[in-house]
Amino acid sequence: MMFLDTTKLTFNNASLLWKVLLYHIVCIVLVCGITVAVCYPLIVHLSTEGFFADVFGVAQASMFSFEFNHVLDVACQVFTSFGQIVSADMGTYLPYAIVAVCLMVLLGEFLFGMAELPTKECLYGYMSSWSKLGFAGCFVKNLSKSTRFSLVRLLVAVPFDVILAAMIGGLLYLFSLNTVWSMFVPFFMVLGFLLLATLRTCLLGGWACSVIVKGKGVFAGVRDGVHSYAKAFGKMFGLALSFVLIIIALNVLAVTLTASVGLIVTLPFSLVLMYTYHMVVYFYTNGMRFYVDKNKIVTPVKIEDFESIKVLKNII
Repeated sequence: MMFLDTTKLTFNNASLLWKVLLYHIVCIVLVCGITVAVCYPLIVHLSTEGFFADVFGVAQASMFSFEFNHVLDVACQVFTSFGQIVSADMGTYLPYAIVAVCLMVLLGEFLFGMAELPTKECLYGYMSSWSKLGFAGCFVKNLSKSTRFSLVRLLVAVPFDVILAAMIGGLLYLFSLNTVWSMFVPFFMVLGFLLLATLRTCLLGGWACSVIVKGKGVFAGVRDGVHSYAKAFGKMFGLALSFVLIIIALNVLAVTLTASVGLIVTLPFSLVLMYTYHMVVYFYTNGMRFYVDKNKIVTPVKIEDFESIKVLKNII
């Protein structure tokens, strides 16, 4: 039921897609603009060395095909080329490269994270009272809380990003060696991404829901969110894994079948889908009724059915 309810709610709140898309486009432009301004010497050097032209040519050549081995070859070429260009004058360009990566990761993660509370408040308005809330109004209303939330969230989210980047870098290096183990790299890369993305969803998904639904503080929301999700962790993990697989498939199809134009729809859809899933799980595990549409109200099983005997004995 959680799967169907999440899907229906996502399509019933389709107007959120374009607002989320516009917000993230603004954030991407802002992050790229600041990165270019701060690291301008490195950008000019990369352009002079033909790095961006090579990246564009490789991307254009593989636009309508998605052979995973070819994608890995391209990724190896791009990272190798970047490393060679920077290492040619490491004293000058390495600091710029480090600053550029930090800006894109930290500033990007911070700005993207600020959209989570307003998006989930829009979903909460629909689910709790079948009302349509404006994204801009929710964003302004939660600006102070979103800023604190996104800053604290960096402490948990960035380590996941670092682990993912280290995993991808290590597997790309293994792939470049062309040994017998190289053929297993695509499998381990997809598996690793799936597990990390799903685990991140299970650990962080209920945090913002607790802040919005119960009015918890930024720090108190962590414990409440994890506790809520822990009540049905096995079922939730399996469903989260399914949604991550669906999201990967949708975005891969958008790249291969539409020359990446479809990403305009699939990327915000993926984000709203996961946020909706977080809210649905939170409502279910807390035994809260919610609207799926104007003709259907879901009444989850009572919260006691998710509690352990250890907790229930205190209630009795």
